[in-house]
Amino acid sequence: MHYANGQQAKSGDLVYKPSSGLYGPEVIGVLMGATAGSTSCNAQLKPALVRYHSDAGVSHWEEQQSDAFWTVTVSELHPLALPHPVERPPEYPA
Repeated sequence: MHYANGQQAKSGDLVYKPSSGLYGPEVIGVLMGATAGSTSCNAQLKPALVRYHSDAGVSHWEEQQSDAFWTVTVSELHPLALPHPVERPPEYPA
């Protein structure tokens, strides 16, 4: 499984998901698991911040505190570089 830039995807990576449409949300979160062999809707993302856009051209970021996971496609994600190493969270249970 590889991100949009070709880098190999790993559970626990901090990632950015761009908007999928004119008013679709942008997401910064943690990749919690991925299913090899599938080309779409093949991963679980734990959102930390979500940027919502309105038809009035206004956007804002919101912190996400729910336990919900989003189903995403790994090849649409972009890995985010961290300034220092961090401990990876445990794998998302299957």
